[in-house]
Amino acid sequence: MSNENSNSRAVVIAQIISLVLTFVLVFLGTIYAFNSWMISIVSAVLSDFLIFVLIDHFIKQKQILNRKGYSKKTYLFLLTYAILVLPTSVFTIHALNVEFFEKTVAIDNSSKKIKYIQDLETYYTTEYKSFIQENEASIMLLVADGRKYKGSNNANALAQIKSNLQAPPLNLSPAGIDRLITIEPSQVSGQIHSISAQEDTLFNIAKLRIQENFMSLENMDLKIRKWNRFNVLNITEKLDVRLKAERDSLNAELKKSTNSYRSMDSFKKFSIQEDLVSHPIDLLMAKQSPLIFLFVLVFQTLLLLPYWLTKKPKYKSTSRSSNQGGGISVDL
Repeated sequence: MSNENSNSRAVVIAQIISLVLTFVLVFLGTIYAFNSWMISIVSAVLSDFLIFVLIDHFIKQKQILNRKGYSKKTYLFLLTYAILVLPTSVFTIHALNVEFFEKTVAIDNSSKKIKYIQDLETYYTTEYKSFIQENEASIMLLVADGRKYKGSNNANALAQIKSNLQAPPLNLSPAGIDRLITIEPSQVSGQIHSISAQEDTLFNIAKLRIQENFMSLENMDLKIRKWNRFNVLNITEKLDVRLKAERDSLNAELKKSTNSYRSMDSFKKFSIQEDLVSHPIDLLMAKQSPLIFLFVLVFQTLLLLPYWLTKKPKYKSTSRSSNQGGGISVDL
């Protein structure tokens, strides 16, 4: 009697372990694949329910097994179980592959994307400052030449200098040009900086946004490294959106700020081999880890362990001896 109770407890424990593992791994695998709580919960609960119902049926059939073997209904259930094992195994393998292999790849890729966005923003700032410095140097030279021709008979040369100062990318007003040519030479540099500062409105707005972006990107990087399994894909998707939009946005701002004399076109394009966190089949084909497959094999054995632990009923047949009137019992 005690042996039967021990076997019964072993069956219950095996069922609980197998169902808990099924729920956790299928839930994680579908979270990574679909990034949907609803799909993950439904998939995990449905898998658990069907596995429990099917194995429970197998156990009951084994307990009442007669000499004719299993019924046709049981074979139909067995086929259903075999079909269920396929997606369950795929998502189980996917969860394990992500946890043991692809998670580090995804974190590394996210860091590279964040670094690229930060490099884009740094390049934008550098290009704009370089543009301003070149403009200021050009204005200084033209103003110095203009002062030479001021009051001289070479009016054409002075007119040409003023025309150059008014033309893009310098875009100085006639009044501003006259002021630069007439003020003290020691004041010219400060006046030019003042003019540049007035032109920096777009750049200052963009720079403020860039500073805020740096802080948000660092926060995003920290969250990805912590690997909150239930939210990490939402963060990486937002990062991908920013990665696609940031270059075009900064390019448009830089062209607008520099009258199209500077752009982001010469900055390197972003290229990276994407991770496979949300691609179960691709990741399965890419990794093919023997240890993962061995674990799944053990896991599937564990799922069926309650069935293996269930004993078949014992039938006795009695045969009569020609020499004796009694009979003997033979266990079949």
